[in-house]
Amino acid sequence: MASGRLCLVYVALIWSVATACNNSEDARKKLLVRAWELREIRMNDQAVTAEQLKLKKQHWEFFADGKYKVDFDFLSEEGTWKIEEDELITYTTSPSVDTNALAIGELTAEKVVLQSDVQGKKAYLVLVPAN
Repeated sequence: MASGRLCLVYVALIWSVATACNNSEDARKKLLVRAWELREIRMNDQAVTAEQLKLKKQHWEFFADGKYKVDFDFLSEEGTWKIEEDELITYTTSPSVDTNALAIGELTAEKVVLQSDVQGKKAYLVLVPAN
């Protein structure tokens, strides 16, 4: 009888951990769903701001239905997105088909930091809420 109760406790513990993970993912998705703009790009301990890059347009938007849109002066793309563990996975559908995985370094209501490897070096995109 005691082993049956112990088994139930283990099942309840596993279920609560799985639920907490799902809630955590849902909370992160809710934080990401909005319009963002590029604040800076960091690479090799150097930061370059959007102003220094002279970007007039640097808009990222993630929608609750799992779609996204990115508009820069030199690039416009659309596709779908999802969060898996600590990565933002994007599936670009326009202008070409591509898949990208960006590590989520930070995700708050005030800032998103996405990490990517560019030619073997770490690159960080820092996004802030759009005005």
